[in-house]
Amino acid sequence: MSLLVHIISVVLYAVFLHNTTADLSLSIGGLSLSSDGTIWYNQTTFHMAVVQATPVMFDKGKCLEKALRLIDESADNGAELIVFPELFIPGYPFGMTFGFTVGSRTAPGRKDWGLYYDNSILVPGPETEILGRAAREARAYVSIGVSERDAVNATLYNTNLIFSPAEAEAHRRGAGGVG
Repeated sequence: MSLLVHIISVVLYAVFLHNTTADLSLSIGGLSLSSDGTIWYNQTTFHMAVVQATPVMFDKGKCLEKALRLIDESADNGAELIVFPELFIPGYPFGMTFGFTVGSRTAPGRKDWGLYYDNSILVPGPETEILGRAAREARAYVSIGVSERDAVNATLYNTNLIFSPAEAEAHRRGAGGVG
């Protein structure tokens, strides 16, 4: 159910990015949202790709390569919206503690955290430029979860980036930071 809620929120956000008129009616393709909250669909088909793929853990370069390949494949199959999982770049560290217990962190845990931090991405940054270009070339909206790193204070953010086929930069929706 949470995947469906995520997809709906991404679709509505993509609608918002695509077109905002004076009365706050929004539309993309045939999906529309009016200012009174009514959602309707007036297009015969809407193609969406929901990517269920395993990232290459803690390797942002290989994750990016895989994402680009999947964006191309989805676009070749007619997708207008391509949705990737949470933290696709550099992978979701489910179950990892990074050696942390209250009041301390182990040396191996610090090393794991450093690897995860180094493979998280800056927003904006080189990876977001490449993803934005891929979305434009695919003529599709792309939603991808990333670990965003703060260049100043080592905080990481679980961020959802949404790329428009018409814009160069990413729009972000983020969660709280950890560091």
